[in-house]
Amino acid sequence: MLMLRDSLKQPKDNGVWLVFSETANLADPGIRQDFPSLRLIDLLGGKIAHWRLIPADSSTFESEALHACELLLKQDLRFGRIPQSRQARPANIRRK
Repeated sequence: MLMLRDSLKQPKDNGVWLVFSETANLADPGIRQDFPSLRLIDLLGGKIAHWRLIPADSSTFESEALHACELLLKQDLRFGRIPQSRQARPANIRRK
């Protein structure tokens, strides 16, 4: 549901990474109200938009990170998703 990142090599995306659910509306003003510094994660290149970042260098980082933890403990339905399996799927069997 969240990940704390602190990399010396690529500090731009350091902070708390939050994963939002399939049903979360990321355009909802309530999300922006809860997390004013929330942004896309540059390392993901916009390909995985349900992961968002509370940047470590934000002036509101600590309060936003604590608020995220509080919401997760309350099982806020805007967070979390079940990942797809990474196991290789069997190839289609060709018929002769």
